[in-house]
Amino acid sequence: MAIRGVSFDFHGTLALPYPSPGSIYAEVAAEHGYQIHAECLNQHFASAFQAIRHDRQPAYGADESDARDFWFAVIQRCFAQCLGPEQPAVTEVLCMALFTAFGQAQRWRLLPQAAACIQWCHQHHLPVVICSNFDARLHGLVRGLGLQPVHDVLPSSLTGLPKPDPELLLLASSLLVIEPEELLHVGDSHAEDGGAAQAAGCPWLAVSRSQGVVLTDLQQRIAELNAAS
Repeated sequence: MAIRGVSFDFHGTLALPYPSPGSIYAEVAAEHGYQIHAECLNQHFASAFQAIRHDRQPAYGADESDARDFWFAVIQRCFAQCLGPEQPAVTEVLCMALFTAFGQAQRWRLLPQAAACIQWCHQHHLPVVICSNFDARLHGLVRGLGLQPVHDVLPSSLTGLPKPDPELLLLASSLLVIEPEELLHVGDSHAEDGGAAQAAGCPWLAVSRSQGVVLTDLQQRIAELNAAS
């Protein structure tokens, strides 16, 4: 079947935190009286995130409240690794400030060809859905970063089933009133995006997290799929 819609992952596909998670953590923490080097926070962010994602299921949160608790746990673990075991845990006030900061568009930057890819889809009558392991903050980020026009924004907190579960992509195809095989999913994670696409029966396009989606790659993948239909 020909491609009739495109879904995009958000983080690592369309945008990245700017200048880095650790830099944002350090800046906001300083406003709350914590003096910690961004390099230390950057160094420990990935391991803290992976540990909490492993320990808390579903990852990223089953709903909005659980999503906030998930990220509070990541923040607390990351700071604990920098502060050391003898220091008290960071306050919930700081956790909330950081959670809020990552919902602000100025804390993110679009990857180089993200906006052009969404515009190209619109010009070629391919509605776009953003399907991301995220929470309700995603709606404001999409608007604030100017990622338009977008048919729907679907964070995993909506279903409680993050990718690689296929539910987000199946919901996207249902909202577009197309078959899953008519929806091209674009993402940077082979495990999450590729796994969800395979489980849903959608074709997918893998992208590099450092570069994000590239327009010529998107065009070529759609042309190949349409030619084979």
